[in-house]
Amino acid sequence: MIAVDPGFYFETLYPFQDRVLQVIIDLDIGLIDREEPKDLADIWGFCCQMELSLLDAITGAQGKAAGIFPVDLARLLLSATSADWEAVRWIAPPPVAQLLSDLQYLGEMLILL
Repeated sequence: MIAVDPGFYFETLYPFQDRVLQVIIDLDIGLIDREEPKDLADIWGFCCQMELSLLDAITGAQGKAAGIFPVDLARLLLSATSADWEAVRWIAPPPVAQLLSDLQYLGEMLILL
């Protein structure tokens, strides 16, 4: 998936929030399996720009796939680098510092559970 303007997601997908939450669950599982920068970008867009709950997604992912733990996802979020930002084909790229700061916040939030 190409990361696009989060406003597009919000206006288009907000009425389908339950389905969007399912997408986040799939991204959580995919990130742990693949560790792809585009999954980090999508999690950032949904959770930091659209303000959808990463905690709800983690709960759903734990029910969907065995072995999904918040600390595993936190490790991946906290290990994001500018190289991950560069690897994403952004349409409207956020500042790299904002992306990394937001992902760090999400990762730290998961560790504190």
